[in-house]
Amino acid sequence: MPTPVQQQGSEDITEAYKAVIEFNKVIISLSSAVLAALISYLVSQDFPLNARNIGSSIALIISLLFSLSGFGRAIPAIQKKQPRKLAVRLSNIGGFVMLFGITLIFLIKKEEEKKIDDILKEIEKTSSVIEYNLQPKNCKSFKFKDKSYILYYTYDSIDVEVDYSLEKDRILSLTKTIIKHSNTSSDYQE
Repeated sequence: MPTPVQQQGSEDITEAYKAVIEFNKVIISLSSAVLAALISYLVSQDFPLNARNIGSSIALIISLLFSLSGFGRAIPAIQKKQPRKLAVRLSNIGGFVMLFGITLIFLIKKEEEKKIDDILKEIEKTSSVIEYNLQPKNCKSFKFKDKSYILYYTYDSIDVEVDYSLEKDRILSLTKTIIKHSNTSSDYQE
C-alpha cells in the first residue's frame, strides 16, 4: 500500500500531466484555427506558393505534430502515474514552433505586379531594338484587359497598339498604323 507521501506524489504527477494535455489541446486548437484561416486567405488572394508564403503553414503543421505527440505521451504518464519528460519537451517544442509559425505570417508577401511606369520603360527598351519610337511620353492611353495592358502610342503620324502581358512579362504584339493626311479627312491604314 502506497504511503501518503507516495500517493500525494502520484496525484501531483497526474495533475501535472493533465495540465500538459490541456496545454496541448490549446496548441492544437490555435494551430489548427490559424492554419485553416491562413490557407483560406492565401488561396482566396492568389498568393504564389513560394517558400516565404508557405513557411508559416509548414511551421504550424510541425507544431501540430509535436503537440499531438506530446499529447499522446502524456496519457500513459497519467495512467501509470509515472513522469514522462519527453511529453513535456514535445509539448513545449510544439508551443514554440506554433509561435514561430504565427510570427512567420508577417513575412508573407504577395508578388507585386509591375507598375505602369516600369512597363512603359520596358516597352521603350524593347521597342528601340526593333526601331520603334515608343517612349513613355508618346503613350496616349492604356487599358487593362485579361492580365494584359493594351497601350496606345502616337508619334510621327504613326499609331502603335502594344499588347503587354503581365503573366509572360513581355510584349505579345505590336500593331502599327500609319496615318495619312489629306485635305478633307484622315484615313487609317494597317
